[in-house]
Amino acid sequence: MQKKCLVLIICAALAGCNSTLESNKLPQDNVPNNWFEYESGGKASDSWQEINKDKHLHTLIVQSISNNRSIRKARLELDIAKQQLIIADADFLPSLSSSFDYSKRKQAGQDSASSSYGIGFDLKYELDIWGKLSANSRQANLDYLSALASYEQQLINLVTSVSKSWFSLVESELQIKLQKERAELTKQSVDIIEKGYRQGLNSALDVYLARTELNNEQAKLFELFNSNKRLQRDLKTLLAEYPDANVITDAGFPELSSLNSLGLPSDVIKQKPDIQSAWFKLLAQDAALAYAHKQRFPSFNLSLSIDSSNEKLSDAIRFDQIGWNFLAGITAPIFNAGRLAANEEKQRLTLKSLELSYLEDINSTFKDIENSLANEQALIARLDKVKHSSENAKLAATLSFEQYQKGLVSYTTVLDAQKRSFDAQSNFISLNNQLLQNRFSLYQAIGGKYLIDSQEKQ
Repeated sequence: MQKKCLVLIICAALAGCNSTLESNKLPQDNVPNNWFEYESGGKASDSWQEINKDKHLHTLIVQSISNNRSIRKARLELDIAKQQLIIADADFLPSLSSSFDYSKRKQAGQDSASSSYGIGFDLKYELDIWGKLSANSRQANLDYLSALASYEQQLINLVTSVSKSWFSLVESELQIKLQKERAELTKQSVDIIEKGYRQGLNSALDVYLARTELNNEQAKLFELFNSNKRLQRDLKTLLAEYPDANVITDAGFPELSSLNSLGLPSDVIKQKPDIQSAWFKLLAQDAALAYAHKQRFPSFNLSLSIDSSNEKLSDAIRFDQIGWNFLAGITAPIFNAGRLAANEEKQRLTLKSLELSYLEDINSTFKDIENSLANEQALIARLDKVKHSSENAKLAATLSFEQYQKGLVSYTTVLDAQKRSFDAQSNFISLNNQLLQNRFSLYQAIGGKYLIDSQEKQ
């Protein structure tokens, strides 16, 4: 039912626009038929469903939507726009006011005071001959639609931020786990080398190098712990909770399938909420210009006054005591020192500025999408290479330590091999997160409403 009402509002708002824009349609002149970095085929929402299977992430997203202060503020702004719409539409209806007065008077030389009761009703109505009231109502309608689209975009931004924050925390936990393994392996190496030194098999230099490496790895571990706490506080802030850094993370990275399709570039213009918001804002400003122009025209007003006055209240409300007065009037501006003309020019210049901003928003969105598509392909290729590199580096690290124990290589060779192995594993974890972060940025850029729709369905 709400969706049907929204469609009717949009149709009514757009159909009623007597636009001063060069075109009242979405611009298509600079929109390509397809993405430069990609070919369209399926649905982007399919890959999001794979990520959204993480129940913990889903819970965090729902919680953030309920509690996040920025979202709550956006809801209030939407309610404000709705009330402004009611105010604007009220101008189409007559205004009715009532009055009641009582007076008591005693003149000099009189023994008693006289009382008087008065009752009156005033009915006023402005005829919308020039469409001035219609322009004001149209502006309020479009402002509301702009606020609604902006609210949807903020929801998408929040879902994106929570998802990015969550998987950054997942990466941090995996990096800590890897660093613990790295520090423990280094400690085992130190024990073996010190034992060999006591037996006269290893040099003091090897002992110092091993101990230095152990201290370095332990220092990195403390750094990762501190970074992890910062990430937890970031996530807690998005949830509108106290940043106490006690988020429980026991998850890994989801398997991402290839991105089948984003739809066409022209679809993005129609579906991305912040572009829709900018478009409605542009149309609202067009209506504001029309209203400013029509403010220079005469206003036609009708008024009807009904009143009754008598010394007795019972007589004042009698039908035969009621008098009335009907007035039809025209009010026209004659001299205002150019204020109305300047206001109209101001609205016209604002319209031009918003039109340029709108076109810039579209171009910026296309740039973000193309960058994300190119990044995705590069990250997938890098991830494949790093995976093989990590496997080879593990084998090389194991082999180098075995050769060191046989006296075939120096300990610096072992340190270098171990460093290459753990760096490759760490890079593999980091690239997995980068791929997810880039995918979220892509979802955000195309304005995928399924990001928020999926939260409502579950």
